[in-house]
Amino acid sequence: MSSLNELLGLFETIDGERSVTEKLKRLHSWSVESPEVYDTRMICFDSIDLGEEQEFAYIAPAKDTGLFPTEPSIINGHSPLPPHLFPEEVRKHVSVYYPFFNPGGELQGALLIKARDPKKYLKSRQETLGMIASKSRDILEIASLRKRIRPQKSTENTALSPDLMFKVLDMLQLPLYVMDRNGRFLSVNRTFLDTFSYIDLREVNKTGNFFIDQEDWGRSILELAEMNGSQGYTSRVRTGTGSIKVVKDFSITMGQNTMGILFDITSSVQINEQLQESLDSQTELNRKLMSTSSNLKKTQATTIKSLANLAEYRDMETGDHLHRICEYNRVLTSQVYKHQPYVFNISEDYVDDIYFSGMLHDIGKVAVPDSILLKNDSLDTQEWGVMQKHTRWGWSILNDADRELGEQSFLTLATRIALSHHERWDGSGYPEKLGGDDIPLSARITAVADVYDALTSRRPYKDPWPHERAMEEIRSLSGSHFDPVLIELLGSVEDDFFMIRQNSVN
Repeated sequence: MSSLNELLGLFETIDGERSVTEKLKRLHSWSVESPEVYDTRMICFDSIDLGEEQEFAYIAPAKDTGLFPTEPSIINGHSPLPPHLFPEEVRKHVSVYYPFFNPGGELQGALLIKARDPKKYLKSRQETLGMIASKSRDILEIASLRKRIRPQKSTENTALSPDLMFKVLDMLQLPLYVMDRNGRFLSVNRTFLDTFSYIDLREVNKTGNFFIDQEDWGRSILELAEMNGSQGYTSRVRTGTGSIKVVKDFSITMGQNTMGILFDITSSVQINEQLQESLDSQTELNRKLMSTSSNLKKTQATTIKSLANLAEYRDMETGDHLHRICEYNRVLTSQVYKHQPYVFNISEDYVDDIYFSGMLHDIGKVAVPDSILLKNDSLDTQEWGVMQKHTRWGWSILNDADRELGEQSFLTLATRIALSHHERWDGSGYPEKLGGDDIPLSARITAVADVYDALTSRRPYKDPWPHERAMEEIRSLSGSHFDPVLIELLGSVEDDFFMIRQNSVN
């Protein structure tokens, strides 16, 4: 196993393969090319369907997981592995064992390597083995997740493990639930509990009928199952405080279970009722109703179309960071809308769209190896080159979903922000060295927000800067790093930036 550039090339080749089997074949072929290695195998402790039987991979029974080490080690002939796992000519050699874990912290699999000098190999290849193990874990986790979120018509019960989806939906602040055929909630995420005022899952189930019209809801979910969640069902739910909310439920069936995302449309319904009661306020209320419906449609589209691609987001930024970026974007974009300083005008909807879009600005970091993404020190030149690729990887993830929508949406802005938020006004940024007005406005705005938040946040290599010093630095970069028009507008909302920062800290 060799340099970081070679590993990056290998990972790009693996990502280009469509099936899990072909991805693992590529990994095996590459590993045995090393003169230090006799042969390798992958041990899987999960129910992954590899298609036809493969000589380079072995699926161990789930009950045997506890028999294997949870630390990198050297394994001699005494192990729960079958003796025929390796060809006869290399069986006598001991194996280097390197485990990897699923997002829940459970042992998911391991690399098994017959090396010429196992102890030396394990000691000298720790970093490389960690990256290979991380990639192996991601391949298996994505395969498992895609299999589990694919709607099924079978009556066979499906084991659910939606941890990654919960993380993504918590980031987007969307309430998610999983329910069995008997109406019992199997799992809900934090946003669900906060939205509907419940303490925990047990309290939700204790209410009896969360869905007030439980029977009507059940029949409608079955009718909509064939639509794969593309049509929502309006229902009434009971909150933990005893109040009633009206929700739009977008669900898919998973075996005999149901996974759903709930959108609170109580305000929309109330506005609609007021429209019927008062002709005098019809114009204003109708505007509010259309705005609410528009936001609901955009959020629904992004959630449904992006779930699968966002599933491997394993090291997301903190919720506070994402919230601040969104708020900074909203404040600065509101000034652009108010003054309209460019040859083009932006709409009021643009202010809301960029708020949601900013949440996904660094989504491409899902493809950055753990050894770089989680490093507690400055990156060297090679590592920085890999880190810079997160802009293109983010664009690729979001653009696939955006093309399926077939229309302009806040996801369109998200693709532009993900690709270009590290470009600089003078053309010295990355990845395309765009300059001036060639940089999308959404990316220029997010660049200001991102740099301010980075300067005022603690990092492993620096203490947080005070607000005044951060603003002075940003102003000094007007015309080089940042759009000078935006920096001029920033002057009128500096206090807003400071309050957003302070409220997040407090």
